[in-house]
Amino acid sequence: MIIGNANTLKVVENVDSTLSETIGDNYTSAKAYSPNLNSHMLKNSEWGAVAYLTESTYGRNGNIVNPNENRYLTAEGDFIENKKQSSTGNETGIYDLVGGAHDRISAYYSKGSSNILNYGSSLVNDYKNSGTKKYLNVYDGEDLKLNYKIGDATYETEGWKNGANVFISSTGPFLTRGGVVGSSPSIFSMTAGTSGYSAQDSGVSFRLSLIIK
Repeated sequence: MIIGNANTLKVVENVDSTLSETIGDNYTSAKAYSPNLNSHMLKNSEWGAVAYLTESTYGRNGNIVNPNENRYLTAEGDFIENKKQSSTGNETGIYDLVGGAHDRISAYYSKGSSNILNYGSSLVNDYKNSGTKKYLNVYDGEDLKLNYKIGDATYETEGWKNGANVFISSTGPFLTRGGVVGSSPSIFSMTAGTSGYSAQDSGVSFRLSLIIK
């Protein structure tokens, strides 16, 4: 999970990872972090790839990832002590995929309300201006089955590891993944879409992705 802004983004243990920003702010900060490495907010399909690798023999081999029981502290305060919370079961893995704060994902529902432009204009305009989905996923089907995209770990993994499976909608056009404790957290959890507004979504975070060539 990310703390700070575009100039101070970092990943450390035992700190509050939550942010009170719009999803558009998250998206802009992530891209500004390291343009040379194509830094960006984690896409939904990238979350899916991480979830599948975590479930595979390269990760936890089917074992459940222990949840972070503290919504506000990365790694629940200690990377070594809580290494079973990582994607690999050791300290080199990805932490806070389960529990902790909700994770916003770079994805949106194109048939959403005005919230899309009110709070996520940077995502929408980036897609419209570039014509590419390199840094985000766009969903435009009327129901979950029509939004199915191979590999994004949404419809095809419904119910896996007892994860919540509530898709984005016109009133909540942005996705969160992972899930806080008490909301069926799982690496395959997909929680109800949100408006992307900073006040409503206080207590959420996001992840940074880098493209290493």
